[in-house]
Amino acid sequence: MKRYEKLADDIGELIRTGVIAPGEKVPSVRHASRTYGVSPSTVFQAYYLLEDRGLIQARPRSGYFVHSLARRQLSEPNISPYASSSVDVDVSELVFSVLGSLKDPEMVAFGSMRWSPPSPFYGVDAPGDRCYASTGTERRQEETMNQSMTIGIDLAKHIFFVAALDGSGKPARRKKLRRHEVLPFLANHPGAVVGMEACSGAHHWAREIRALGHSVQLLPAQHVKAYLRGQKNDYNDALAIAEAVQHGRIRCVEIKTVDQQLDQSLHRLRQALVTEQTGLINRTRALLAEHGVDLPEGKHRFRQAVIAQLEDAENGLPWRLRELLGRQYQLFIALEQELAWYEREIKTKAAENEACQRLMSVPGYGPIVSSAFYGWLGSGQQFRCGRDVAAALGLVPKQYSTGGKTVLGSISKRGDRHLRALLVHGARAVARYAKERDDRLSRWVCSLIERRGYNKAVVALANKLARIGWAVVARGQPYQAVPA
Repeated sequence: MKRYEKLADDIGELIRTGVIAPGEKVPSVRHASRTYGVSPSTVFQAYYLLEDRGLIQARPRSGYFVHSLARRQLSEPNISPYASSSVDVDVSELVFSVLGSLKDPEMVAFGSMRWSPPSPFYGVDAPGDRCYASTGTERRQEETMNQSMTIGIDLAKHIFFVAALDGSGKPARRKKLRRHEVLPFLANHPGAVVGMEACSGAHHWAREIRALGHSVQLLPAQHVKAYLRGQKNDYNDALAIAEAVQHGRIRCVEIKTVDQQLDQSLHRLRQALVTEQTGLINRTRALLAEHGVDLPEGKHRFRQAVIAQLEDAENGLPWRLRELLGRQYQLFIALEQELAWYEREIKTKAAENEACQRLMSVPGYGPIVSSAFYGWLGSGQQFRCGRDVAAALGLVPKQYSTGGKTVLGSISKRGDRHLRALLVHGARAVARYAKERDDRLSRWVCSLIERRGYNKAVVALANKLARIGWAVVARGQPYQAVPA
């Protein structure tokens, strides 16, 4: 017998003997943990078991209480023995006995008999000497237990807040948990839909909770804000998440695998190095500009210009400025080596991924773009069509319409800024060499450049590349160019 089962039996014995009377509150989790010398998670498991047996019930913001019918469930049934000998019965006395029993207020009239749901005290045999009609409260409790629960979790570093809604959208439970108590709490909870904001650590928790048998949904935090009512606190945040999940109008973020998160980490760190290198170049150019030296723009020309300045002994640079310029150049070379390592890793991982290989068949998709796109998109099943992908990346016009008049402006620039920039750079490379090709996509780009200009055509092409990328990943087929 496990520890929580033994603890549940001990508390059940206290209820049976009347030490804890029906309607009284059972000891709190902290008090029971100290009294019996067990962990709080063991007490939780014991209380869940007693709740399943129908001996206690949870009340919001109050704790656990002994059910009013708990002792009746634990009482032994009075079973009359069978008569060993025949007994003569007068029929008239039997009829008058039955008619007299109808005056008993505890008896249910035959005309009012109807089907009633099973008793909420499932798992415990009811006494055999009496038949009880379930009350309206018991029926509502049973219906609530049968309906699917929606749980919203407000994630944090140490303290997590949980709010549960029943099938009708009414608050059923709320709880504050520490980090190590979250998984034991959900492991002992019946299967439910668990919602969280797609924030830091959400994908890790989603994988762990999904392994426990729950259905997990990750929602963008900016869309959950609209469901927040009342004051801003952790319980209201968890309740807003649960309501957003139950509403079902927000597109969920696909749960990433560990490999997808690692691939995305490569891109994040590489982008940080690129930003750091760009800042170093700008600082060095500004430093030399203060001493009358104008360096050309661009990473490759910067390297050549710095080497020329260091090798020229007659350019009049102070020796201290030369020392500073040399140290900046060494840091620039170190960043170049780090960037080269990250790019090799990204290319290696893209070569091992079948989805990235299919994406690289699309014009404008190289190893870096395909790896970043697949790490963001995943399987693509969360999107209905390719246009939804382009809209999620902010590559569609921003709409501001009213009164039946449609007003479209510049692109919305929503979603992942880094991935949108990579797609635009890939589209610019395709548009640059479109005149040299004769497929339908190149012809369309050339005609669009003539009609709308180069920059607008590049953004429109990036939109189309995002749609094509989704089709390639979601349908599992490589891109095939259509002749003009």
